[in-house]
Amino acid sequence: MNVADIYELLYSRSFYERDGRKKFRFKNNALIIDRCALMPFALYEENGRNYINIPTCVFLERDLRIECGHSDGCTFHFYGKTTGLEALVLE
Repeated sequence: MNVADIYELLYSRSFYERDGRKKFRFKNNALIIDRCALMPFALYEENGRNYINIPTCVFLERDLRIECGHSDGCTFHFYGKTTGLEALVLE
């Protein structure tokens, strides 16, 4: 899956946090959390892996690796680029 595919899947619908109630939407290079927080983001590819760059005030790390095991984009897993720890799961 390339960066263009990920943009298309993220923009296609709203997502919910697996272990919480927060709603996430991606629109016009911004991450919208519960209709009250608007954070700029950028996707990029490095060494065959896809990453999202988000301000550190949202997560502990600025760059998160994106894993999506399904071609329909039903679940996205985000892991810290340096720590490798799971930061977020969106369904």
